[in-house]
Amino acid sequence: MKTDIKLNVDTDTGVATMKVMPHFNKMNTVWQLDVLGSWIHDLQELYNGKVDVWEEEVDTLEMVKTQLTSQPNTSSEVPCRVPLRGEKDI
Repeated sequence: MKTDIKLNVDTDTGVATMKVMPHFNKMNTVWQLDVLGSWIHDLQELYNGKVDVWEEEVDTLEMVKTQLTSQPNTSSEVPCRVPLRGEKDI
């Protein structure tokens, strides 16, 4: 069977769109609801998995930040530091 909904993304901007193909709307409503429910479930599972990965990455960055800020600076040079997203520049 053909894909009845197309998911597109502009990789430069991250803007995503969805297009329902005409033959999808020709199917009966119960079938459409069943298919949509399955797709939503699968997309939610994929999304939740990616959130878990992102949270692990944030935890790792926070751990590295803590380690770097807790070590005494023995050199006379000022370390170059890039602030994390949402963090004010110091």
